[in-house]
Amino acid sequence: MSSRRLVDVSHVVEHGMVTYPGLPSPIIGDWLSREASQARYGPGTTFQLGRIEMLANTGTYIDAPFHRYADGRDIADYPLEAVADLAGVVFRATGGGGRALDARLFEGRELRERALLVHTGWDAHWRTERYAQGHPFLTRAAAQHLVAAGAALVGIDSLNIDDDADPARPVHTILLAAGIPVVEHLCNLGDLPDDGFRFFAVPVRVRGMGSFPVRAFAIAWGGGGVSRRGSSLGGERRVGYPAIMITNTAVYRNPFYHTPLDQTRTLDYPRMARVVDGIAAVVRGLASD
Repeated sequence: MSSRRLVDVSHVVEHGMVTYPGLPSPIIGDWLSREASQARYGPGTTFQLGRIEMLANTGTYIDAPFHRYADGRDIADYPLEAVADLAGVVFRATGGGGRALDARLFEGRELRERALLVHTGWDAHWRTERYAQGHPFLTRAAAQHLVAAGAALVGIDSLNIDDDADPARPVHTILLAAGIPVVEHLCNLGDLPDDGFRFFAVPVRVRGMGSFPVRAFAIAWGGGGVSRRGSSLGGERRVGYPAIMITNTAVYRNPFYHTPLDQTRTLDYPRMARVVDGIAAVVRGLASD
């Protein structure tokens, strides 16, 4: 049975940290310290009651329509179905092809009713000056494409899903007008598979807020991320035979293999076709050597 794993894709919130330059940092401390609590409780019994003063746009956070529109739904209006247990898809944009990520990034994949996470690798600069300089972002055309395709949620591991030099903020404007949640400042998206996982980004139900921090995470099955493992074909290599070992590819054909979700309705036939095509291409390459 494929092993289930939890992947945390949210940043830690700490006292004094900077999420977005120019915005206030969180102030975290005691309302009641352990020392002061000794006067309230029995001998040897102490508690800490913490206090935090924090901008809603701190750490990894989610935006609701009210963030952009005065008459839009706020954070408390999000049903759990909108922010939890969503089928997830990762789009890799780490190749240095430019800052502006357009609709082509999302072509050829199933988008409807899925959480679409853009992996740029920009989280490597988190809490450095570089993080706020020249970050990747989505274009207006990309946002329009995602709305038309029926995306359930869009997230990115960058400073802003919009170009912060564009005061019109077209991506926020388009996605939030369509009621699509936006999650910014994600991290560790390289630890996720391309698809076949469940995504969660649940905020506290606070009324009157357009944004709020989340503990974003994913549930994935089997091996993960963009790493690749070698095989143990030592014997064949020692005698000079070109070889490839194809073992159990079930987790790649269907990430829900041997889980409660291993059902006909969860099969991703385009993904299965890509796996088969990939194996065939490798075999053809070996045959031509």
